[in-house]
Amino acid sequence: MEIILLNYNAHIDKYMGDGIMSEFGAPIRYEKHPLLAVACAWKMQQRMRKANYPFKLRVGISTGVATTGIIGAKRQSFTAFGDTVNLASRIEGMCELGKVTVDEATYKETKEIFQYRPVSGLASYKQYDNASLVEEINALMIAIEADPKNVNLRIQVSRLLRQANDAEQAQLQLKVAMETEPDNSDVKVAYADNAIVLEKQRDLTVSGRRRTVHLFELVDVLNPLDRAKQLPKSLMKDLEARLKKLVTYPEDLILPVECLDGSVGFSRLTGITAFLIADRMGLVDQEKHDILEAGYLSEIGKTIVPENILNRNGGLSEDDFTHIHMHPREGVRKLRNAGYENERMLELIECHHENFNGSGYPAGIKGDNIPIRARILAVAEAYISLTSKRPYRDPWDGHAAFNEIGKYTRSGKFDPTVVDKLGEIVAELDK
Repeated sequence: MEIILLNYNAHIDKYMGDGIMSEFGAPIRYEKHPLLAVACAWKMQQRMRKANYPFKLRVGISTGVATTGIIGAKRQSFTAFGDTVNLASRIEGMCELGKVTVDEATYKETKEIFQYRPVSGLASYKQYDNASLVEEINALMIAIEADPKNVNLRIQVSRLLRQANDAEQAQLQLKVAMETEPDNSDVKVAYADNAIVLEKQRDLTVSGRRRTVHLFELVDVLNPLDRAKQLPKSLMKDLEARLKKLVTYPEDLILPVECLDGSVGFSRLTGITAFLIADRMGLVDQEKHDILEAGYLSEIGKTIVPENILNRNGGLSEDDFTHIHMHPREGVRKLRNAGYENERMLELIECHHENFNGSGYPAGIKGDNIPIRARILAVAEAYISLTSKRPYRDPWDGHAAFNEIGKYTRSGKFDPTVVDKLGEIVAELDK
């Protein structure tokens, strides 16, 4: 477990009998710490299942503010304490064996990457004792997930949440209902009634705190191919099974890297797009194998780029670009250390940021001196980058992204022959 935790940048706080307490995002700051925590927990459970141990693991995760720092006089250690830590401990105690359970804050930060189901029960700082009310609330929460624009469901669940002394959660549900149907009189009345209850609660001096906490159980990693709007569905049909015979996707190697900036699925989509372009250009099977594997592994070197640069919502300085320009060769170095020996594939990774006009990096080579497969990978990565969500913008539509790539092609960045083949793929989006 320690190896997996360190792979996902966890700080191992202490060993507690048969348990481990860890923090993500402290003492070293990581913007995507909830994602790192959940991915790490998922991999820990996978490891337990594969080993078939006679005992099982349970994991509880809570996201929020905690007090952290060095404690102790003679025997000093870095640790964390506060409500968030206490809640994580209580969630772990309630979690089923072999499962991962998270709080609502963690769920909201990671629900685009992982599939969850609401836990059949509400946790609180004291166990909630009305089982039938809990079941009703959870059933409605599941129904709302399936039909988020159903205002009546939100009104119903808000009433039940008030019964559970959770007027704040009720207000959140009614706020969404108001935004969905601002002229609905039933929503207006429910919102006003709940606001009165909420105001009274805020006026009270509360001894201790008791509020309901909605928990979610981790089910699976969402397959990015199921949501790949930038690639034609006609081309994606049965493609995954075909590609598995060529190259096994190295998830254990890639997932910790993609969690750093929330780009989970980027490498898989890049590899597939490069493969589709190579297929249209008539490359032989070995070349398509190399380009698919290179697409999967092309960004492995970005661990050398500081996290604050990866997640920056703004411009980059010249020093920042110096770090970025180092990552192709760092990727090759890491892959060699990991045992990858296919030099043709490694060459693609080193050259995939070279530009057709010689303005790229790391070597500034140009034209036909850049391997054709590296030119294909460059176009595929640019297209997936534009059509993927980034910390500083929403994803672009496939056609808009292709038009943008066309501008760069005319300025000499990309090989026009490769871009033409990408255009054939993008043209099939509307079919």
